[in-house]
Amino acid sequence: MTCEVCVVGSLNFDQIAYVSKFPKPGETIYGKKFVTGFGGKGANQCVMAAKMGAKTAMVGALGSDDIARITLANMASCGVNTEGILQKEGVAS
Repeated sequence: MTCEVCVVGSLNFDQIAYVSKFPKPGETIYGKKFVTGFGGKGANQCVMAAKMGAKTAMVGALGSDDIARITLANMASCGVNTEGILQKEGVAS
């Protein structure tokens, strides 16, 4: 793996629920909107470096679930070399 920028760090999958108020202790409230997105400090830096034209590679770890699959696909579609991302069988991302 040859690269100009190699990032060792986290790859996250953000799950965000928007609510109309902050819940009281023990209170259940329903979200008004739910969105997902890719994140993690390391992953974000690596993707931005790739979008700026650097040859990048990411070193990190994911599970073996659907979130791992779409995270890897997203990183690759952004031009990041994903050979250094370990996938741990039977573990959730």
